[in-house]
Amino acid sequence: MAGKMAQNNDEIHARQEALMHEMSKKIARRIERVLFEREMSHKDFAKLVKHSQGEVSRWLHGTHNFTLATLAAISIALDTNVLEEQ
Repeated sequence: MAGKMAQNNDEIHARQEALMHEMSKKIARRIERVLFEREMSHKDFAKLVKHSQGEVSRWLHGTHNFTLATLAAISIALDTNVLEEQ
């Protein structure tokens, strides 16, 4: 019984990780699209959000685990909700 519960927990965790990765990739693509439309470089974006270019690069690779605070700050800086498709 305990073995089956552990297996279920492992499966849930794996699904959660996969979904988080998929969501991060989608957010990164959305941010990239906004930057492209505004002809904004990653360097300009980093300055705008007051983060290093390295941090911005991690965001845009789609592997970063965004916090809601970071997503809100990015959305405010870009004047668009990065969680919504436009």
